[in-house]
Amino acid sequence: MKIEYPVKIHRDKSNKYFVVFPDLPEAITEGDTINEALANAIDVLSLTLAGRLDEGENIPAPSKIKHTHMISPSAQVQAALFSSIIKVSAVQLI
Repeated sequence: MKIEYPVKIHRDKSNKYFVVFPDLPEAITEGDTINEALANAIDVLSLTLAGRLDEGENIPAPSKIKHTHMISPSAQVQAALFSSIIKVSAVQLI
């Protein structure tokens, strides 16, 4: 299973690309090219989710937005997310 979050990409008047995650309002990044902006989006998503995990904050489920780029966090963050899901499920069984 792969975790992916949708992004919205906007190009400004100076031709920079800005990327925002609708599900994670604090996750914002940019780049001079679309490829740079998307690469930066992976980093900011990974940092945002890792920070939320460390602080015990809510991790929202990814929205279902059609016709958009989907970004996955790093493999390390995905593993931590799966681990936290398994721990929560195990506690609920007790």
